[in-house]
Formats: sequence, structure tokens, C-alpha cells
Amino acid sequence: MSKTFYQLTDCDDGSGGAGAWMPSEYFVDIILRGVYQMGDLSGKACVIGTDLSAGNGDTVNIRTVTKRSASMSSTNCSNCLSVTSNTFDDVAINVAQYGDYDKIANFADWQAKGDVMGAVAIEMANRFAAGRDLLLWQALNGSTPNTTLTTGCSWSSTPSSGDLDSNCCMFCLDIYNQIIEARQHLLGDGYNPDYVLIHPYAASYLYYKEGGGGSAYPFQQMPLLKYNDDGYLNSIAGLKVIEVRAAVSDDSSPSDGGDELAYVIDSSRAMAEVWGQRPKFNEFYDGQCNATELTVWMYWGCDTVDDNAIVEITNP
Repeated sequence: MSKTFYQLTDCDDGSGGAGAWMPSEYFVDIILRGVYQMGDLSGKACVIGTDLSAGNGDTVNIRTVTKRSASMSSTNCSNCLSVTSNTFDDVAINVAQYGDYDKIANFADWQAKGDVMGAVAIEMANRFAAGRDLLLWQALNGSTPNTTLTTGCSWSSTPSSGDLDSNCCMFCLDIYNQIIEARQHLLGDGYNPDYVLIHPYAASYLYYKEGGGGSAYPFQQMPLLKYNDDGYLNSIAGLKVIEVRAAVSDDSSPSDGGDELAYVIDSSRAMAEVWGQRPKFNEFYDGQCNATELTVWMYWGCDTVDDNAIVEITNP
């Protein structure tokens, strides 16, 4: 059990630790672990707040403090320093309850309960993770970003083959350059950009390796791209890359003008997720239907916190 998961689910208020409320069945541990850990964005590219007493309709506050200016002025020994003040604020994020329900009614499945329950638990966890990521991506879509950058050519679902002057390769260089420019925007405004959150269909162009007609490979013209040992994008200009699968659910064809292709963010300031009451898992047997029923509830919310820590990259 990871430290972050333990911190979320355990408490020291005298009411008992995780063992006092978490059932012992392994599939329950799977789903509760997944409720928190299986997302692309959730738990990774966000500030996290918790209030274990918050239920549906309650709010959890995220405390924020403005950046201090980098400018300094010298003073003579007889002069006093000028006051430079930070502004403190609380961003209230609403908590909502989200549930999932499954009913294992097939008798053969019920007899093989252990294996089936574990598989169902994993799928419930994945569903929650994808749902949280979708709401975080939509929160980014609804922000008023620091800057909106637009690629020079449009994304296409059918990239053309050919040399570096083709649509395929022009777009891959285009999105690459815009990501680096977005990074520089945030650095220039005193932020610390650390993530690029990218639509997988836009990211797919950064995997093309061949140029036609004996031209250079596209990745040779994008030296700041890094891949992990499995061949997936790892970083661009030092920014950790997250290919946000939920972005496809939000927009499966980001080809229209203004469609969101990627965001570059300072994850310590851009957005937050909040957790309320501990996830609740219930299993009960329905004797009338000879079925086992599973329900899980999660208390969670999200929003952007500092829109100026976000740069958006869109389709022209």
C-alpha cells in the first residue's frame, strides 16, 4: 500500500486505522487502491486536498498564495525596506458523490466468486480513474489560461506519408514547437512548468520516425523529445508527458478550430482535486435473485486553482 494511499485512507483521530474500516477481502483493497491511484492526471498532476468529513455537496478549501516578484531594489543604510505582500486565498472546491454498481447474477460466476470479484473490482477502479481524469481535463478546458497558442496546421486523423514537408511531419514539428513555446511562457511569468498534458491523437505524431525521399527522421529535428524504455513519450524539453486517455472520451476528433490539443502546466498551482469521506465499498447477497451485488461510492471534486499556471495549445 503506497504512502499516498495510506495517508488518504488512514487517520489518527482515535477512530481507528485503515484496518478498522477496510474489509479484508483482497478485491476491496484493489478497488480502493484504484479509486485513488489508477488515473493519468488524478494523484499525479494536481494539488491534493482532503477533508474526511466532507460529503456530497460540501466544499473543501485549497489554500493558495501568490508568487512574489523576482525584482529587488537596493537601499541605503538609512532607508527602510518597502513592503511586498503576498495575497492569500482559499479556493472552495465542491465535493460530489460518485458511485458504481455491479450485480453478479450468473450462478457459475458466483461460484467462482474470488476470481470474478477481483476482475470486477479492477474494472470499477479503472472506471473511477477514467471519470476523474475526464473531469480534470474538462476543468482545464473551462479555464481562462495564461496564454492560448495555436498550431500552424491542423491535426488530421489520417496523417499523410512523405517527407518533412508533408502534413504529418509539419504537424509533429508544429506541436513540438508550441509545447516548447508554452514552457517558455510559463517560465517567463515566474512559474515552474513541469507537465505537458496531451491528447493521445496529437501525441501520436511525435512517434513517427520516418521521412520520405531520404529526408531526415522527424525526431532528429526534435532533439528535446525523450522516450522511456517501452518506447512511450517520457518528456519534452524536460516536461513530463502525460497522454490523457480521457481526452479521447471528451473529443475523439480534435480537428475543429479551437479544439484542445495539449496543456503545459505548473502542477503545483494549476489545478486541484479534493477528497471527502473515505470511499465506501459494500458487498451483499440478494437471496431473491441468487446474486451478489457490489457498490462503491467515492466523494471527490476538482477545479483549476491558478489559471495563469496553464498554457493551452489548440487546433487552428
